[in-house]
This record gives sequence, structure tokens and C-alpha cells, in this order.
Amino acid sequence: MPLRTTTRRPQRHQRGNSSVFRRRLMFESLEDRRLLTILVTNTNDDGPGSLRQAIVDANTATVAEQIAFQIPASDPGFVDVDNGSGLFGSDADADVFRIALASNLPALNNSLGQPIRLDATTQTASTGDTNPHGPEIELDGSAFSNGHGLVLDSGNIEVRGLNIHSFSVLGVLVRGDDVTLGGNYIGTDATGRISMPNAVWGIQSFAARVTIGGPTAADTNIISANGGNGIEIGAGSSDVIVQNNLIGTDATGTVAIGNGLDGVEVYESSNVEIVDNVISGNDSYGIDIFRGTTNVSITGNFIGTNIDGSARLANGAAGVGIGDSSLITIGGLVPTEMNVISGNLGQGIFIGASDSVTLLGNHIGVNRVGDTAIGNGSPGRDSHGIRIEHGSTNITIGVPGAGNVISGNLSRGIGDTVVDRLTIQSNFIGTDATGTFAIPNQHDGIGFDGASNVLIGGDTPAHRNVIAGNARNGIDINHGTNIVIRGNVIGPDGTGTVALGNEVGVAVSDSGVSITDNLISGNNQSGVRINESGFSPTSLEWLVSDGGNGHFYVLTPARTWAVSEMLAATFGGHLADVVDLAENDFLTSNFGNASPWIGLTDQDLENTFVWSSGASYDPNSFTRFNGIEPNGSTSENYVQLLDTGFWNDLPGSRFHQAIWEFASMPDLGQIQAAFSSVTLTGNRIGTAVDGTEALANQGSGVQIDNASHTNVFNNLISGNTGSGILIENGINNVIGGVVTGAANTITNNGGIGVAVSGDSSRGNVIRGNSIFTNALLGIDLLGSTIDDLLDADTGPNGLQNKPVITGTSGSRVFGRLNSTPNSVFDIDIYATDTPPALDAEGQTWIGSVSATTDSAGDATFSLDASSLPTAFLTATATDAAGNTSEFSAAFESVAPTMTDLSVTITDNRSTVNRGDEVVYLAVVANNGPDTVTGATISTDIDLRLTRVSYVSNASGGATGNGSSLGQFLQETLTLPPGSSVTYQITGDVSSDASGTLSKRVSVAVPANAIDTNPLNNTDADTTLISDVISPQTFLVTNTNDSGGGSLREAILNANRSVGSASIQFAIPVTDPNFINIDSPADTGGDA
Repeated sequence: MPLRTTTRRPQRHQRGNSSVFRRRLMFESLEDRRLLTILVTNTNDDGPGSLRQAIVDANTATVAEQIAFQIPASDPGFVDVDNGSGLFGSDADADVFRIALASNLPALNNSLGQPIRLDATTQTASTGDTNPHGPEIELDGSAFSNGHGLVLDSGNIEVRGLNIHSFSVLGVLVRGDDVTLGGNYIGTDATGRISMPNAVWGIQSFAARVTIGGPTAADTNIISANGGNGIEIGAGSSDVIVQNNLIGTDATGTVAIGNGLDGVEVYESSNVEIVDNVISGNDSYGIDIFRGTTNVSITGNFIGTNIDGSARLANGAAGVGIGDSSLITIGGLVPTEMNVISGNLGQGIFIGASDSVTLLGNHIGVNRVGDTAIGNGSPGRDSHGIRIEHGSTNITIGVPGAGNVISGNLSRGIGDTVVDRLTIQSNFIGTDATGTFAIPNQHDGIGFDGASNVLIGGDTPAHRNVIAGNARNGIDINHGTNIVIRGNVIGPDGTGTVALGNEVGVAVSDSGVSITDNLISGNNQSGVRINESGFSPTSLEWLVSDGGNGHFYVLTPARTWAVSEMLAATFGGHLADVVDLAENDFLTSNFGNASPWIGLTDQDLENTFVWSSGASYDPNSFTRFNGIEPNGSTSENYVQLLDTGFWNDLPGSRFHQAIWEFASMPDLGQIQAAFSSVTLTGNRIGTAVDGTEALANQGSGVQIDNASHTNVFNNLISGNTGSGILIENGINNVIGGVVTGAANTITNNGGIGVAVSGDSSRGNVIRGNSIFTNALLGIDLLGSTIDDLLDADTGPNGLQNKPVITGTSGSRVFGRLNSTPNSVFDIDIYATDTPPALDAEGQTWIGSVSATTDSAGDATFSLDASSLPTAFLTATATDAAGNTSEFSAAFESVAPTMTDLSVTITDNRSTVNRGDEVVYLAVVANNGPDTVTGATISTDIDLRLTRVSYVSNASGGATGNGSSLGQFLQETLTLPPGSSVTYQITGDVSSDASGTLSKRVSVAVPANAIDTNPLNNTDADTTLISDVISPQTFLVTNTNDSGGGSLREAILNANRSVGSASIQFAIPVTDPNFINIDSPADTGGDA
């Protein structure tokens, strides 16, 4: 009966803190021992040579024994089974030896514990291979009731080559350890094609070290068509291997002749390996693991498909069901350990109330190759690829190098309610096995309701999931707590360059979620949609003065009892203890309308209630159970407070609000973040993986709908067909910021950069972002709004008035704002390269400044930026409540002149005497790159220097105009690069001067210029004045009657001199009064 041969080397599988070594469970091989052979020589029900007698003899043997078969072809039980079957080689000749039993055979139970081998394959040696389609020996139990085919009670038993069918109870019952069943057909005819069921189980085992099947084709059992489970591994079983069998199919592995319940059922067992089987066509689960089972490995199986994983051969319920069990591994780290779990009418895998379940490298909803859908599910049924619920914990779906393909399922790829500590990494969800094309799950790729502590993706590319092509949302999260979505590709193919699209990339409702470093593009609606979140906790103190305990109570959003208690403990609290009537009345009056959870539970021991804080519960002291509650139901272990003040016992999987109790004031901000804060950081939304090519979401990049406390930081939101970010009726959301790493880039979207709509939208902060080249407004509050006097209008973000930029000067920006009187606003200034057609955007944040309005609502502001580019400038205003305005109209800024002006004073004397004439030189130079127009030179000369005069000499193209008055000179200069103006300053030291003479010369840059080194714009010097009065000489330089250089002026000066004075003449010959006086006839030419 050739089937398939698998060769597998030993593998070690890590599961939590324990490990299982894959090996075929071996006791000493019976072939290697000297066996006592007991022959079966006829098909009689009993008597000499019968199987019954052989078992009796084997049970009393004192050595290991083999029951072998040598039945002659003349035996009347030699019958035909294949005539008319259409099988190759079928004919009317006899094929098998049918042992028709009238009553149960004795159990195989050697009294001395000697091994027994019952080997029907030995018949071939006697008569040849009379049945090429299967076993030659058939056990028929159809003639009597309450029938068992074989009962194996002692250890070290091997059964091979039997066809066991038509028993009214089961085919094989295993109660002894160290048993091997190989090459048997159980529940079919001897061809393995026709249903001949055992009425209940095919095989039922309650033993250790049992092997059903094995690694070769000769080991393969067909276990199909039985009325109940194909294989049941029951309480107390351990170290069981189920390998290389056909369970629920015919001998070809292509036709379903399913067992009436599960293919394989495992309960209250440990260390079970289910390897390389075809488990398909069964009426209920393919594999069902429950009731405290631990340490199970499921690898290399086809579950729900035919033998090569190419077509549906459905199990009627889930492919694999896991309930109340732990340390379960499905799949493995190498390709040969991949399970194909597809085509089942229920979920591919169901996990309920279980811990430490790992799924590695499986194909769930697709064929073996991973390129065609064979979806799990059916219309009207729960049809997820993987469903997790009932408080399951520590679930791992994929690791780097061993991700799953979860695609083609009729509902979600992965769906859960009430799961804690779930990791999803390295999977393809909604695509083929290469991430190249879509094989949609017909609902969400991943969908949660009530999950906590979930990681989807991870820190490296190897951890990423490709979540694309799904008919609904890529990821959909409801009532989640501490959900991290990191580093995934959501919408594009595996290369990040081709759109496969989900409906929405990531949808979040009423959850605390971090969405970080993902590529979210190419989806059919928005990239990210956030709605119905915004829990704002308040605490209520039960005052001691009111007879209370001084504790604080917080009413939290709806979660399961277990999740609520876990979160309360995280923040240092617990679900409320209600220890007396006063506390019960206080909580009922304040929180009873919510029918919230309180901290009472009997989850550990039925009807023994305790408070979650550890406090004991005394029903004789105080209790408020309602009517028949508690009703003793094992599924109702958690207590809620009703609005009547009575208590109700409920299943913990239900969602209710909860009362948390704290001994001191809790951190409400942290509590709020756990339930409803959504943060988007470092994502690319609407682009290809390179961040430059558009890969549009067919809607907004981010949509925030009726949500609050969403933080959007440092994302690239570009190329989307709608708005970059759309906020509808959102409250207290933050888009960007003015600290490093907070700003988003929002560009090239087909609508508005950031749109805020809905009259209830308020407190939405939009600051510091780079918003440019979007098709419509950069920021839009319900259409481009006109500023109103005193900002009294209402609407999105209060229709906050825009500022007005009134001008620039150098690096300074000036503006004004009219808004709410006597209020403080943050004014943010932006620059953009291109002039806007209507209202501007803001490509580069330049800086911010505070402005305070007066009683008329008016404020002015100026910002001194470190540099001001040549650009169009815009501004926004944000009030103290976080309402940000639209961008102002653009103001064109001219780039400032860059220069380095310097002043240098030189003094030709270090000491002067009274009455001396002093000459200084001051050089004003432009050492910078630009021409400065309007630089101003000013001097401040000591008043003890009299008769001060100035002479200037310009070089390098410098020009100037100005005036001087005594000690002070002011002149406006134009100074090209490298040019200078030298000033000669002359004056007389007054006769009563003493100490030092001071002089200061400064140059000031105009308002449109920036001096790169302002420290050298001023120079100052001092000169020591001696006590000596220098003699003074006054020159007569002309023949005028008065005035400078005249004799009259010289005499006046000499009279004023405090020291000695001399008058000297130095009249030039050119003076008009230079005349001839010696002879009219003088011809010498001299006057």
C-alpha cells in the first residue's frame, strides 16, 4: 500500500521554558529480539489457529512473542473487496482474509509484561500480496454490539497491517505504554476507499510513549470514516507521536471519507507530536487540543487539503483548535516543518484560553506553494485564518526566517478578542508567499477586539509583516491596550513599490496604539483611520470627612475583567474592593449606571470568592449578590456592580467598564495613554519605500474621526489622493511640534495638507510641520476662513484667526494679530519657496514667538530669526487651548545683505600737551560679501578737543553723504565689498584739559543687512594729556581784514592763549594783495 515516505532529522523545538526533542519514540525493536511466533492459520472467530486463540496464548507467554499470519487461500474467509471498484488491478478474485468476530477479542495484556507484536503483514509471505491496495487481514466487528477491535492493555505492543472496521465502539483502544500502530486501515474497507466506520473512535489512547504511524510509507495508517474521532489521545497520555497518517481521507489522500468528529483529539495530555499527516475531510476539527494539554508540536501536516496541498478537502470546523492548553507549537523553523492549514470550513487555527502558543512557517488559507487561495471558512461561519480569544496569552505568530502566509481566508487573516501578549512578525498577510500579488483575506488582515500588549512587526526589516491586498482593513484594532505596530509594509507589495492595497491601512478605535516606522501606502481608502477614542479619566476621592477611606476611584473604558485588573495593577491599583454597605452605596451612586466590573472573583476555586487585591471575602460579613447569584456556573467567575447596588456574576470575556481603586492619587495621564492615546511616528504614508515616489492611499493619509489625544510626529505624509491629515470632530490632537524630531512633512497630497472640520473639533495643535505643494490649502478650518474682529466666531479649532505678517527687516519678521482679548498665542513663522495662489502653506518652520492681545484683541509680534531666507513667509497662531489657525497670507521676504563692517582708529601721538593740535585717522571698511547701502558712521569726540574738523577720503567705490557738528559726525555710506572710507579728524587740546582725551567711532548696518561680526563695528581710543602748556604759533595766511588766516584772527587767538604765543606770516604770492611798490618801471616781474 504505497503512500509517501518522509525522512526527518531530529529537531529541537523551543516552547516557552521547556523543550521537546523530536524523535520516534522507541522501545527495544522486536525485530532485534528472539521472538516466540504464534501463528494465525484461519479466519475463525475462535479455536485453534484463530486470532482469538493467538492472543490468549500471547498473553501467557513468558518471552516476547509475535502473532504472525499464515492463512491459506482456501480459507472460507478469503474474500474479494475490490471487484467493481475501478481500482487498477481490481478483479473478482479474493483479496483479503476477513475475520468476522462474534464478540470482543481478549485484550492484548501479557501477564508478565512481555512484548507482543501482532503483524498482519506476515500474511504476504504465505500467499503473496493479494491486496495491492491495503492490508490482507481484516477484522470485521459488524456482527455484535459494544464492540472494540483491539484493546492493548500491556506495554510493548506493536500492531501492523490490519484492516479494522465496523465495530460498534472503537477500532483500537490503547491503555498500555510503549505501543506502535503502523500500516493499519481503521474505519475503511481494505482498499482504503470505502467507509466502513467504527461507530465511535478509530483509535483511543490513554498511555505513554505511543507511536501511531511512522516515517515510512509502510508505517502509514488510514484512520477515516469512524463515527467519532479518528484518534483520541486522552487523559494521562504523554510522549505520543502521530506521524505520516491519512486521517479523514481515502488511501489516495484526495477524497474525503471523514471521521464523524475530530481527526485528532488531544486532552489532558503532554508531549505530543503530530507530524507529516494528512488530516482532512473530518466532520469537526482537524486537530482539537484542549483541557490542560501541554507541550504539543504540530509540523509538516496537510490540514484541510489533499495530500499535496493543492485542493480543498475541508474539515468541518477549524483545522486546528487549541483550548485551555499551553506550550503548543504549530510549524517550525525549517521549510519541512510547514503545515498547510487551508480549506477548513471553520477557522484555520482557533486558540482559546491558552498560553504560549507559537505558529511558525505555516501556510494558512493558501496552497502548499503559497500562490493560490484555499481559504479557511464558509459563508455564515467564523472564518478567520487564525482566531484567538478567551483570554489567551503569550501567542507568537511568526519569527524572522519562519513567518507564516495567512491569506485567502473568508474572514480575517488573524482575529482575536481578549488576548494578552501577542507577537506577530515576519508574516505575509493577504498576499502570496513572496509578497508579490494579492491573495485577499475577505475581511481584515489583522483584527483585534480587546487585545493588550500586542507587537505587530519589530525593530528590523526581518521582523516586518507584509499586510496587503485584504478586502477590508490591513489592521483593525478595537478596545486595545498597549498595541505597537512597528516597521511593517501595509498596502504595498513586499518590495514596497507596487500597490496591492487594503481598504484602510490601519484602523484604530478606542485603543492605546503606537504606529511607528511603517510604510502605509497604496490602500483603497485612508492610510490610517482613528476614531472613537478619547478617554479622559477623572478620579473621585472618597473623603475621610465623608466617612470614606481616603481612596481614589477611576472609572475606565470597557475591557474584560482580566485585562482591567492587569492594567489597574500596572498603575499601582486594583479593581475596587467593596467591603461594606457604605462603600457599595458610594460606588453605586457615582458609577453604578455603567454596570462596571469590581474586584471580586472565584476564578481559581469555584464559589470561593476573593478580592483581586488579595483581601479575603466574607459573605457572612457583607455581600450584595443579586437574587440567584452566584449561580455556581464554572464559566461565570467575575463580578460586576449593577445600578441597583447589587452584584452580578458574569463570564470574564465580556466587556464592561471597571472601577479602579488607588490608595493615593493616580497618574491620570498615564492611564489615559494606556486606553486611548494613539501615536504615529516615523511612518511613510502615501509613498513608496524610497519616500520619493508616490504610492497613494485613495483617501487621506491620516484620518482622525471623533478621536482625541492622537499624536502625529515625524511622519512623511505624501502623495495621498485626499488630504494629508483629515481631522473630523477631533479634540486635543497634536500634529507635529517645534521640538527636534516632532515635525511632519506633509506634501504633494491631492487635497488639503491638514483639514480640520466639524463644529466639535477643538484643541488641535498643528505646529512646526513642513506643509507644501498640496493641491489645496496647507491648513483648512472648514474652508478658507476670514478673520473676524475679536475672534468671536465658532467652528473647527474655534475658527482661530490668522496672524498677518506686516514686514521684515534683516532677519526680523514683524506682524500683528487680532483675536480673543487678553490672551496669549504662539505665533509660528514659516517660509515657502513658491508663491501661493490663495492662502499659503509653510514649508520650513523658522521659529516661534509669543504674542499677547490687549483688551481690544490686538497684538503685535516680531521674531528675530537666526537667518531669514529669500522666500514667501507665512504664519499661524495657536491659542492656549491648542487651537491652531490656518496659514496667513504670504508675505514676500527679501534676503538680507550679508556684511562685515569694521572701524579702526589710529592715533599719531600717545601724549599731547595742552594747546596741541591733534590729528586722528578712522577707517571704516566693508569686509563682507555684499554691498551695503545705508551704513551709518557716527563719532563721539572728547569735548576738550576744540575746533574739531573732519576730512574724508573714500576708496574702492565707497560713497557717502552727511554732516558734522563739532565733536559729532553722522554720515550715510554706501560700501561695496572691499571698499573703505578714511576720516581725518583734527582738533586742538584745550588749555585747561587734563587726564585723557577719548574718542569713539562707530558704524551701524542698515535694517536689511546682517553683520556677521558686529563686535568690530566700534573702535575707541584715549590719549594722555600732559600738564605742559605748549607755546602756540598762529599763522597769518591771507591779507583779509578778518576771518580765518587774517591778522585780526591771529591777534585774537594770541590774546586768548594761556601760554606764550607767536604770530607768523605765511601769505602765498598768489594772494590778490601781493603788489609792486618799488618802481613803476620795474621789469623784474616781482610785486
